[in-house]
Amino acid sequence: MMRDDKIKNLLIYFCQKSKAELSNARLTKLVYLSDWLSLLKNGKQITHIDWLFNRYGPYVNDIFDLVNEDKDTFEVKEEKNFYGAKKIAISLRKRKEYKKTEEISIANMVLKATEDKNFEKFIDFVYETPPVKNTERYSFLELSDFAKTHKEEGLRMFSL
Repeated sequence: MMRDDKIKNLLIYFCQKSKAELSNARLTKLVYLSDWLSLLKNGKQITHIDWLFNRYGPYVNDIFDLVNEDKDTFEVKEEKNFYGAKKIAISLRKRKEYKKTEEISIANMVLKATEDKNFEKFIDFVYETPPVKNTERYSFLELSDFAKTHKEEGLRMFSL
């Protein structure tokens, strides 16, 4: 499976299984957490993404670009959040099967660790990951370096 296919498979899975509404921010960070957990467990990221720690945590445009380009699979709606600000909600247009892969088992662990968290607690969880906690804003997150030095701490976050 090509890496973009792996990302799409993850996105389909998250859209089907997540109990939380999937904003662009939440969906992107679920993929980040999947990359992080995959590195901890398997020694490699699921995606090819070079994660950037921007103003709002780990972020890249790759996820939103893929969702926006695949209009047959994903629906993107602009809505207002609780505070009246613009937010992007992402969902599936119709039920679609995902491939049951090792990546999906990682994604399932990520959902189990985060699905009971409201957005604020979810963001706190993301910010507690060693790559984010130990990197300056506007820098690339060196996930593989942190996976080597913070493996036990990282796995504990996911209750593994």
